[in-house]
Amino acid sequence: MNGPEWLAAINAPPKGKKRLTSEHLVRVVQGSSARTFKKRRREELPDYVTSKWFRYTFVSTYITFVGQTEDPCDVPVDLAVDVMQDIWDATCTHEYEITTSTPVYQKTVQHCEDSWRNVIGSTGITSLLALFNSREFLRDSDKERQEFAKYYLEDLRFLYKDSDRKDKKKWRGHFRNPLVVKTFAAHLTATEGAKDIPGLHDTDEETPAPIGALALACASVERALTLVATGTLTIAMAQAARGKTMTLPRTLNLSTGNEPTQQTNFSDTAWGEVTRNYAISASTLSEAKFDDIIEDAREYVKPTHAYYRTTDATDED
Repeated sequence: MNGPEWLAAINAPPKGKKRLTSEHLVRVVQGSSARTFKKRRREELPDYVTSKWFRYTFVSTYITFVGQTEDPCDVPVDLAVDVMQDIWDATCTHEYEITTSTPVYQKTVQHCEDSWRNVIGSTGITSLLALFNSREFLRDSDKERQEFAKYYLEDLRFLYKDSDRKDKKKWRGHFRNPLVVKTFAAHLTATEGAKDIPGLHDTDEETPAPIGALALACASVERALTLVATGTLTIAMAQAARGKTMTLPRTLNLSTGNEPTQQTNFSDTAWGEVTRNYAISASTLSEAKFDDIIEDAREYVKPTHAYYRTTDATDED
């Protein structure tokens, strides 16, 4: 297939029932980062804090803040502490001083990494694998997948909802490609239960749009396409995961050996600059266009957290 034929094929509704297999139901980690994810001990938090309130009100509100910044990969420590303190004071009746050595700070930072950035990173891959699996011509061929990924990466075609014209000026739907939208939906899911607290950014400005979260979603999809385009992520690797954790090689499988080594993990080192550039671009979107993106993404939000929404740190289970 050529480029226009690929776009026509992926934009057409799948024939028959969509086959959902373990190939794209995976969690992704980079080789050296693979570790056992242990459940955090609630007793490390103040005794009066419930796990529901902490995760689905306090942490969600902090993640919302980070997702509204232009650098969601690297929040300055002093800023993080100040924002967490403001969120605590606005949502909890108990006095508590947050410092970098307190469990509240440490757990929140870890949640932000594990339950948000890493999830967005994995969702880019699982969304791409789901697309491959839903299209017969991409389902069983690594070669076709690689060629498609290379084509989609050209001129950042994957960012657009409609990019089937040769003239890029006629492409439409910037940041509204289904892969980006589905990945961005992971942010909306992670921030269910968050509270609107005016002034976390600037008391004289309106609350900004989630430009950082959208930027992470774009970087995640670009990473996923790059993994496939370079032959680093193959059908065999995805199928071997069998719905569990898929461990990626430490570096991309670059063909010539002359390119600089690039890590596969979704880290600030590997994808921070790309993310920041996307955030700058996203910051130019009008409010109406950003609302359209959010509306598109809400279709894919998982309503699994609704039960855990709380308003009081001392709510009972």
